[in-house]
Amino acid sequence: MPQSLSRILIHTVYSSKDRLLFLRDPEFRGETHAYLTGCAKALVF
Repeated sequence: MPQSLSRILIHTVYSSKDRLLFLRDPEFRGETHAYLTGCAKALVF
Protein backbone atom coordinates (compact mmCIF):
# COMPACT_ATOMS: atom_id res chain seq x y z
CA MET A 1 0.00 0.00 0.00
CA PRO A 2 1.66 3.25 -1.13
CA GLN A 3 2.15 6.08 1.32
CA SER A 4 2.85 9.72 0.85
CA LEU A 5 4.79 11.17 3.75
CA SER A 6 6.08 14.68 4.16
CA ARG A 7 7.89 16.60 6.83
CA ILE A 8 8.28 20.35 6.65
CA LEU A 9 10.98 21.98 8.72
CA ILE A 10 11.47 25.73 8.89
CA HIS A 11 14.71 27.14 10.21
CA THR A 12 14.56 30.90 10.55
CA VAL A 13 17.65 32.97 11.14
CA TYR A 14 17.34 36.69 11.54
CA SER A 15 19.31 39.53 13.03
CA SER A 16 18.44 42.98 14.21
CA LYS A 17 19.85 46.10 12.67
CA ASP A 18 23.41 46.61 13.87
CA ARG A 19 22.98 43.30 15.73
CA LEU A 20 21.41 45.00 18.75
CA LEU A 21 20.29 42.72 21.56
CA PHE A 22 16.57 43.44 21.77
CA LEU A 23 15.29 39.99 22.79
CA ARG A 24 16.65 40.05 26.32
CA ASP A 25 13.24 40.55 27.91
CA PRO A 26 11.70 37.05 28.32
CA GLU A 27 8.13 38.32 27.85
CA PHE A 28 8.97 40.16 24.63
CA ARG A 29 10.97 37.16 23.40
CA GLY A 30 8.04 34.82 24.00
CA GLU A 31 5.63 37.15 22.18
CA THR A 32 8.03 37.45 19.25
CA HIS A 33 8.49 33.68 18.99
CA ALA A 34 4.73 33.15 19.18
CA TYR A 35 4.20 35.67 16.37
CA LEU A 36 6.85 34.04 14.17
CA THR A 37 5.34 30.61 14.84
CA GLY A 38 1.93 31.89 13.77
CA CYS A 39 3.40 33.31 10.56
CA ALA A 40 5.15 30.02 9.76
CA LYS A 41 1.96 28.00 10.40
CA ALA A 42 -0.02 30.33 8.13
CA LEU A 43 2.47 29.68 5.32
CA VAL A 44 2.35 25.91 5.72
CA PHE A 45 -1.36 25.29 6.23
